[in-house]
Amino acid sequence: MEKLLKEIVEKTGVIGACIFVETEIVLSESVPAYLSGNLLSVVGSDIFYMNKTGVSAGLSIRSAFFYFDRYRLVVMPLKKDASLLIICEAQVDCLAMVAAVAMITCDVSEEDLAMATDKNKKEQMEEIVSEAIDSEEMAQLYDQIQMILAEAVGPLSEDIMHYCLQQWKQSGAAVPGRLPELEKMLVEELWDKDLANEFVEKMKKK
Repeated sequence: MEKLLKEIVEKTGVIGACIFVETEIVLSESVPAYLSGNLLSVVGSDIFYMNKTGVSAGLSIRSAFFYFDRYRLVVMPLKKDASLLIICEAQVDCLAMVAAVAMITCDVSEEDLAMATDKNKKEQMEEIVSEAIDSEEMAQLYDQIQMILAEAVGPLSEDIMHYCLQQWKQSGAAVPGRLPELEKMLVEELWDKDLANEFVEKMKKK
């Protein structure tokens, strides 16, 4: 998938490109620095809900484009909840860009996309964990929580922990005294009451 993004960015008029899964950027290439944070997260949310609304209405959205600051953004759904966002110069012919990029993306498979996003999430998790673990004590506590969460929700535990650790780190230092905050955030992300109760009970026994 990285190769695909590089090929897109090489096209005339293209500044950068990224792939969203739902509202999260999982892969990017040459995205302008000031667009790579909260601004693109907002764009990603709009893209995701636009696709969802279209599907609910029985529509098949093949592309969309709009102005954003001094750029033109071209959006193309890939598979399931994944979308390709291409950041272009303002004068780019968006229809021509869609046609050209469609040829590149037509062979993207579910397996290719899953492998790329899993790899990216694993790398992000390793980066976050390395920042969050400031001592041997924190390393052991993190491992315990991760294990208990995995017992409760299975493979989804990594995604949930990834998201919550990001939020947790933004609001203060990674210290044992703040772990109840992290545990509360994890519970709030569990969609099933029984799973949440199971997680809470096991956390009490750790």
